[in-house]
Amino acid sequence: MDVSLVTGGPSGTGPLGPVPVGAVPAGSAAAQAGLAQVRALHAVAFAGGGLGAGAHTPDLLAWARTIVGAGQGAPRGLDLDGLPAQWCAALSAVGVPLAPSGAADREPRDLRWGRDIISTSPDAPLAVSEGVLVLPSAERLLALTSLDLKPLRAFIASRLGIRLQAAAGIHVLFWANQAVLVSCAPVPLGGFFHGPQVGQRTSVALEPGGVQVLRW
Repeated sequence: MDVSLVTGGPSGTGPLGPVPVGAVPAGSAAAQAGLAQVRALHAVAFAGGGLGAGAHTPDLLAWARTIVGAGQGAPRGLDLDGLPAQWCAALSAVGVPLAPSGAADREPRDLRWGRDIISTSPDAPLAVSEGVLVLPSAERLLALTSLDLKPLRAFIASRLGIRLQAAAGIHVLFWANQAVLVSCAPVPLGGFFHGPQVGQRTSVALEPGGVQVLRW
């Protein structure tokens, strides 16, 4: 299966990249533009859910509709139903794909907060225990290195068939036929996107605020 690669974002709207609060200085242009664009993607993909609440410019919404409209079916990942807002932002920022509310009821491989992914203690190590991903606090999760995130990456791969091999700061939206990767990091990030087929690997190279759309 071949993978096609699309880079860039909506013309005239600045860099792309959803930015959780505190990830970069609040006044950063990259943070402001990136947050606006990821919110537009979420607004279209999740009908205003996820990080999609609030007003959006017509240009951003038009771009987001083009991206989301190319996806087959609904986005796959962690069901937004019952997902606390701080965890929605943090998990998206470390590359956990999100899915519309009710997705886990329709697709058994999709994930549910409180069943498949939990947080029991702020000081808990990131680990998989009896098939459940156990998280530390959101702040600690965002500070983990690429190596530290390996249990999370492997868990997502076991359920969704995709694995991001990169540092935190890249948001992922995932459909049956495409994945959208958006960087919120203030430095260039590189790595690999593995899947959806076994043995399939695509290079990831994102400038601050960059976006890659992988289609197969």
